[in-house]
Amino acid sequence: MSLVFLNKLFNPQAIVFIDISLNKKDYSRKILENLISSGYLGRIFVVNDKAKKISKFLSYKNVLQIPSQIDLALIFSEVENIPKVLEECAEKKISQVIIFSDWDKIKNPLNQNYHQEKIIQKAQELGISLLGINSQGIINFEKKLNLTPHKNKIPEGEIGFINFECDLEFINNQIFQYNLGISKIINLGKSFGIKLGDVLNFLEQDKKTKIISLFYNDEKISELDLMTIKRISLKKPVVIFSVHGNNLKIFKKADAITTDSLQEFFTIIKILQHFPTLNSKSFGIISWDKNIAEIIINKIKKQKLILSAIAENPVIFNKNNMENFKTKFLNLSRDKNLENIMIAIPDNKFLEIIEEKSKKFRKNYFILSFNKIKTSNSLFVFDNIELFLKAFKKILKYKDYIKLFQSQKRLFFFRNKINRELKLKI
Repeated sequence: MSLVFLNKLFNPQAIVFIDISLNKKDYSRKILENLISSGYLGRIFVVNDKAKKISKFLSYKNVLQIPSQIDLALIFSEVENIPKVLEECAEKKISQVIIFSDWDKIKNPLNQNYHQEKIIQKAQELGISLLGINSQGIINFEKKLNLTPHKNKIPEGEIGFINFECDLEFINNQIFQYNLGISKIINLGKSFGIKLGDVLNFLEQDKKTKIISLFYNDEKISELDLMTIKRISLKKPVVIFSVHGNNLKIFKKADAITTDSLQEFFTIIKILQHFPTLNSKSFGIISWDKNIAEIIINKIKKQKLILSAIAENPVIFNKNNMENFKTKFLNLSRDKNLENIMIAIPDNKFLEIIEEKSKKFRKNYFILSFNKIKTSNSLFVFDNIELFLKAFKKILKYKDYIKLFQSQKRLFFFRNKINRELKLKI
C-alpha cells in the first residue's frame, strides 16, 4: 500500500458514518461526538435511511447520495449487510474503510469466520483497504482526529502506537498513567490491505513520530515486516511487547527493543520519551536514606552498569533540611563527568527544587519515590528500581548497536572514498 492511501486514513478531508445509530448512547454516536470534540476540521457526513438529521448533520439514505468526494468510510452496518455497503463505497470511489460493526450479535464463531472471509473477499474484489474487521479506530493528534469510542485524555507527543486487538480503553489508561505523549494510535484488528509493514513505513516517514511502539498479539510475522522493523530501527527506536511472549527472539533479530512485561514496555517508552539522547552507563546517587542508597548501588552492579566515583560513596541529605538537599543536589549536578543522576526522595516537597534547578544542567535526572507523588511531565519519576534499571540497560544496548552501525557505515564510506581516489591517481 502506498503512503498516499495511508494518508487518507490518517488525514481524511471528508468522513462518512454509514448506518450510524439513532441512539445517542450507541458506540457509533460516541465516535461521532469524539470526532467533533477533538476539533476535526474536515467534512463529516452521516448515513441512516430512517432519519433526516443526526446530531447537527443532514442524514443521507445511502453513501451514493452524498454530493461530495469521501476519503474515509466508517461502517456500523449489520454484519450481513457489509458486502453490499462495500459495493456502494467502491461505486463512490471510497478506497479506505474502517469497520466498527457489532460482531457480538453473531454468537457462533463459525458464522463469524464465514462473514469475515466474505467481507475480506469482497474488499479484495473491489480494491478497498479495510481497517478492522474488529478495529477500535485511530487517533491522529496532528490533524485533531479521534475515531475511537473513548474520550481522549492523553497528551500529544512523539510516540506512534500500533495495537492489534487489545482493548483500546485499557491502552489509553496505561498511556495516561505513564504520562506518555502520543502522535498517532492505530488499532489494526483483522485488517485487509492495510498491513503492519504499511503502518510501520508510514510512521517511519511521519515527522511527528520519534518512537514507534508495537503492542503485538502474536500473529505470524512476515519476513518483509521483520526487514521493515530492522530498517526503521536504525532511524527510530521500535519497542515491542508480545502479548503471549511469542516471536520475541525473532523481533530481537530485527534489532527492535523487545520487552518481557507490560510494565517494562511502557517504562522503556517513557525513558525514551524523556531522554532521547541517553548515552551514558554511569550514575551518581543522592538519597535521604543510606540503606536505600545501598540497595540502588547493588541493583546497578547487578545490571553491570557503571557507578561513578561519587556513586560509590552516595550523597546522603537530611530530609528535614531543604537547604542541605539543595546544596548537595547542586554540587552533584555540577560534576561534568556525570550524565545520569538518580535521586531518591521521601515526598513531594523536593520536586520543586529539582524541577527549578535541573533546568540549568544538561543531566538526566531519574527520581525514585516509593510514595505516590504528583509531578509535571517534565520530570521522570519511578518506583521500581529493578524494572527501571533493566529497561535502562536495554535502551543502552540498542543505542550501542546504533553507534556501531553508524561507525561501520562511516568506515565503509571512507574506504570507498580512498579507493576511488587511488583509482583516479593510477
